[in-house]
Amino acid sequence: MNKSLRAILSLSWQSVAYGVGILGSQLIVYLMLPFLTRFMSREEYGVVTVITALYAFLNTLTNAGLPAATYRFYNDSHNEQDRKLTIGGSQFLFFVFAAIPAACILIFPGVTSVLLLGSAQYAVVLQVVACFLIIDTLNTFGTILLRIDVRALVSSIHSIILIACKTGLALLFVIRFDMGVLGYWLGFLIGEFIGLIIMVWLIRKKIVFKVSWNRVWDLLKFGLPLLPATLSTTMLKL
Repeated sequence: MNKSLRAILSLSWQSVAYGVGILGSQLIVYLMLPFLTRFMSREEYGVVTVITALYAFLNTLTNAGLPAATYRFYNDSHNEQDRKLTIGGSQFLFFVFAAIPAACILIFPGVTSVLLLGSAQYAVVLQVVACFLIIDTLNTFGTILLRIDVRALVSSIHSIILIACKTGLALLFVIRFDMGVLGYWLGFLIGEFIGLIIMVWLIRKKIVFKVSWNRVWDLLKFGLPLLPATLSTTMLKL
């Protein structure tokens, strides 16, 4: 078998594996919707929708073009030490970009709730969402490392397990314990944390705690110009 054919087959397999993960995750979310609309009031479901839109916006900001920047600098280098600097810098930026808006919400939950929803009633919910933002961002970074290592099937299986844990726990808290909006996001937070534990084990050999400020700057210079286009796409989806 020649190299070209092997490359085509490898690319096809990776595409199928990632596609299965995306399709499986979306199917689980789709199956959850009838239960949410049945066991949540219109007001509660509306609040979930508004907070989800806010989260999508914040999640785009926290990524800040970093996935593309990480892939670019990692794959452009064949030096293992240089690649570790890229991973360490990317890991640092992912955490910082998630921690900044999360900290603002955690410190001023009442103000955020009033500005977003017209009432301080959902301040605790927004604090849960802030914690979810940090953990979800770390899981996103882990997915990037799995893709760097071309572990398509592992990435897809983790994605399906993650969304199943989140939706399953959300439904449990909403239906069984009648916790409404708080139960929905609490389920997502706990499910995301379970996913993070699994992710840390999967990427344990790739985690780096050394930060190169020069590489951090390189990642920012490459990633930030991509942010307006990503934000535009997110807005269209909303």
